[in-house]
Amino acid sequence: MHKKILSMILAIAMVLSLFAGITITASAAGYAKATSIAAGDEVVFVCETATVELTAISTTSTKYGIGTAYTGAPAGTWTWTVEAGASAGTFAFKNSDGNYLNWTSGNSLTVNATLSANTSWTVTFDADGNAVVTNGADSTRKLGWNNSSPRFACYTSTQTAIQLYKLDESVATCEHTNTTTATVDATCTVAGSTTVTCNDCGATISTTAIDALGHSYADGVCSVCGEAEPVTLSYTKADLANITSTQKVIITMTDGTTVWAMANDKGTSAPTAVVVTVNGDALTTDATNLDWNIVNTDGSLSIYPAGSTATWLYCTDTNNGVKVGTGTANVFTIDATSGYLANAVSDTVTRYIGVYKTNPDFRCYTAPTATNITGQTLAFYVLDEATVECEHTNVVEVAAEAATCTTAGKTAGTQCADCGTVLSGCEIIAALGHSYTEVTTDPTCGTTGLTTSTCSVCGDVQTTVIPATGEHTYVDGACSACGAEEPVAVDYSGTYYIAAVRTAEGSTYQYMSNDLGTASNKRYQAVDSTLTALPTEISAPLSAQTFVIAKQADGTYTITDADGKYLSWTSGNTGALADDAAYVNIVATATEGFVNISLVADSTRILALNS
Repeated sequence: MHKKILSMILAIAMVLSLFAGITITASAAGYAKATSIAAGDEVVFVCETATVELTAISTTSTKYGIGTAYTGAPAGTWTWTVEAGASAGTFAFKNSDGNYLNWTSGNSLTVNATLSANTSWTVTFDADGNAVVTNGADSTRKLGWNNSSPRFACYTSTQTAIQLYKLDESVATCEHTNTTTATVDATCTVAGSTTVTCNDCGATISTTAIDALGHSYADGVCSVCGEAEPVTLSYTKADLANITSTQKVIITMTDGTTVWAMANDKGTSAPTAVVVTVNGDALTTDATNLDWNIVNTDGSLSIYPAGSTATWLYCTDTNNGVKVGTGTANVFTIDATSGYLANAVSDTVTRYIGVYKTNPDFRCYTAPTATNITGQTLAFYVLDEATVECEHTNVVEVAAEAATCTTAGKTAGTQCADCGTVLSGCEIIAALGHSYTEVTTDPTCGTTGLTTSTCSVCGDVQTTVIPATGEHTYVDGACSACGAEEPVAVDYSGTYYIAAVRTAEGSTYQYMSNDLGTASNKRYQAVDSTLTALPTEISAPLSAQTFVIAKQADGTYTITDADGKYLSWTSGNTGALADDAAYVNIVATATEGFVNISLVADSTRILALNS
């Protein structure tokens, strides 16, 4: 009886085989807006206005539903199976963990494993298709979306309407493979964006913001949009005694390296503490709401927002009592001990002004050592009139500029010829963005396709390569499009000698034996054939070196020796011959007649000749 020889490649390390294949994506079922529900339906909770779906319950002490944004159609991230509720005419919504959507108290929204009135809901749909979901334990509690504090929860007040979407096998989820990209360029002050839209379903796939470019000033004017460069005003530290009532003054408090200026425009609220930059005795800022006028009458100070005496700085007898208005306690002094501004709000109470550092604003306390304002230093800075803004007496007309696909335009207006400040109009018109028309050449099995997008306004051309499909159409053993041969299934079933050869020049082939040797680590013994080239057949085979290979229905193989034992493996590099079937994969290599034999139980284990 003649035996065939099956050769294998030496494999010392793990071998990975990579195959180019055909990827087939089945159309997935989608979710469609429901106008009715029944037990057994699979649903998701949605707020179309906010384009969010319910995806989780918060981990906060007051539980509520978390909304996650979706694009196009709900993703079905957290689905609920509709069941009959605890009472007639109600429904319960059960998630994959076996818990029901639940309300307990307040506006909370939770889950609970027990079916009850609290986990039961009546569901109706209004004329617009909105779902009215009312709790079975309290008919005033309805599920809604809170737009101001984004969340799903149970409210007695009116919230943004929600919708129910249910699984519909007839609705295929679009794969968004046919898209158009539109770009609106950013301007100096207005952000742009790049938007990818699906041409098949109309969904917006992504929108990426493009940061505003910022101005590029030259000679005091932005070279891009023409806006005047802001004037940075300079102030110099001054002694109170030397400040006149007409000078513009910034009042500061310093704590460590932080310097706060008192804003003058907060009305009856506490003046904001604005961080400013001080270098030595110089303070610089481009803010316009920090200036005050101080009238000093023998050390008694009246403090007004610069340019007006209609309102003034005053205090009331509370910690939050620093105000700008018409209050009566409007005379301040400098406390000789602490150096703080002080105000006698009554005959018995004096308040000291400092910055409340936690939420920076100016407040007044009954002692300068109060924890919230202690350790601060008062200072005054007078405006350097040389840095006062231009009066804009030389006005010129500015012509309108049309926007293009990629370049912003602007409206007509007026501008100061001296400093470049825009006085009227000159509003930025955002770039229009391209309007593309697409022409597509479809790909074939072996040839890429091409989508060419041409802007109908400016002629800009964008191209997108479409990968070859790799999907052959075989006729009489060959692809009708590219001529590739149709793969032929290989069956290695038969009776064989198994041989391998080391890579060293002149090495002879070794036949594998079913003798596992006497060592504790069992190995299939190698028998030297003394041959450097294998015969096609062996006329007098030895039973110890004869193996039967049998293909299984799933494409794997078994290998048995002459005694009917299965080629197997337990651990490490140890070989085994077992009574129970063990399965292997046999894969052809690039060298004709050679194969890789690996274990199905552990594909990293390769039958190999020890080097």
